[in-house]
Amino acid sequence: MRRPSRAEVVRGIRTTFPYLLTAVLGALLALTVMPRPAPSTATTIQVLLPTPVATVPPLAPTEDLPSPEATPPPATPTSVVFPSDTISLEIVTLRQDLQRTVGSLHLLKAASRLQTARLALLENDLPAVLRQLIVAQEDLDAAAPRVRDDIRGDVQALINDINLLRDDVPVRPEIVNSRLTSLWEKATTLADLGLPE
Repeated sequence: MRRPSRAEVVRGIRTTFPYLLTAVLGALLALTVMPRPAPSTATTIQVLLPTPVATVPPLAPTEDLPSPEATPPPATPTSVVFPSDTISLEIVTLRQDLQRTVGSLHLLKAASRLQTARLALLENDLPAVLRQLIVAQEDLDAAAPRVRDDIRGDVQALINDINLLRDDVPVRPEIVNSRLTSLWEKATTLADLGLPE
């Protein structure tokens, strides 16, 4: 089995990522546009509960078989009442989780941009490196308000590091590769930490 080249991996990421991002953003939009339910004290949900089946005791070898029993009646719906506060809390929690997931996707996009910048640096294409760093910084700016509070400062530090790196690309390109690798590792780690539990 042939191992894909870096160019093939980057091309694959570039082609599939917009579809994944569109799906997630569509789900986020659907949740934000969804009409809020009218306030009520409780919501009733019908649940089908199985009807218990009577067990037949084991027969002795000499006994005659009993006549078959009638089939049990079908399950009857049972009403279960959930407080509307619980459902509202679940919706709020789902929205927060979706926001964190979108923030993690922006962090992954930034990591992908940093990796593309590394590949451009290996080809000595400094303008492409600068373009990728600018786009990565925009992705991080989009991620910052959506991630958990405990990693928001780390995302901001990553933005500042990219600013400093952009200044060093034209002046000292020999140190950029190791710094790009470090920034990529930080971005992927933050994306993993930013996912909802």
